[in-house]
Amino acid sequence: MKRYHPDGYAQLTDEGVFPHAGDPEKCAQGGHMAIFAKWKGQWREILGSQEAWQCSELKHYGVPKVIGGPKCYKKNGTLVDYNP
Repeated sequence: MKRYHPDGYAQLTDEGVFPHAGDPEKCAQGGHMAIFAKWKGQWREILGSQEAWQCSELKHYGVPKVIGGPKCYKKNGTLVDYNP
C-alpha cells in the first residue's frame, strides 16, 4: 500500500522492471497504480492507471487529494493540480 486515507480510500502500486521487447539486455521500468475504495464494507478497485488519472473520474468517486493527486488530466489532456 502506498497511501491510505481513513475515509476509506487507498492507493496501491505494482512497480517493477520488465524485459525490453527489442533487446533483452535492456530493461524498462513500469508499473500500475490503483485506487481502492471501501464500499458496503468491502474494498474495491475504482481506478487503475500507469499515469495520472482523469480529474473528472477522481471527483466522481470523491477521491481525496492525498490519494488521487497531486496532478490529474483535464478532459482536454492538460495536466493540472488536482483539487477535489
